[in-house]
Amino acid sequence: MADETQEEVVEEPKKQKNTLLLVLIGIMFLMMIGMGVAGFMYIQNMEENKDPNQKEKVEKVEIEEDADDNGDGDKSVIEQSTDELIVNIQGKGRTYLKIKMTLVFDAATFNEEVYTKKVPYITDSIIGLASSKVKEEISTFGGKVDFKDELKTKLNMILPKELEVSKILFTTFVMQ
Repeated sequence: MADETQEEVVEEPKKQKNTLLLVLIGIMFLMMIGMGVAGFMYIQNMEENKDPNQKEKVEKVEIEEDADDNGDGDKSVIEQSTDELIVNIQGKGRTYLKIKMTLVFDAATFNEEVYTKKVPYITDSIIGLASSKVKEEISTFGGKVDFKDELKTKLNMILPKELEVSKILFTTFVMQ
């Protein structure tokens, strides 16, 4: 009987150690989950705080830009979409640019009849300028902005004053 009591006493500390180990593992697991949730919430909060400021800045710039375009505060414009064009551009191998844009005109001076007559000239100018570009020139954001500026200048040179382009918006721009 003495042997039986010693065996029972020896087994109880092992059970306590195993139970303690399981409790510690459980606590560590819960702490890791808590840290993960806290980290996720922190990142979400950072993103939410970041986006509204950026959106406000963009909206302010667009409002100011629209006011500058017309000069007199009148924001009435006419938007005309071009046909979708596929153009070979310069570079190694065959590189194509699929492009469609919206041209923005001042509504006070816009003449629909004159515009309709000038559409082939507009299309020709777009194809001519786009096909002279190298892929690397227009693949970046800055390159696209420069391309818009060049195109706007070229179109305003060939169009009569009543069809002056105030802004160009790309609605499709795919290179392959």
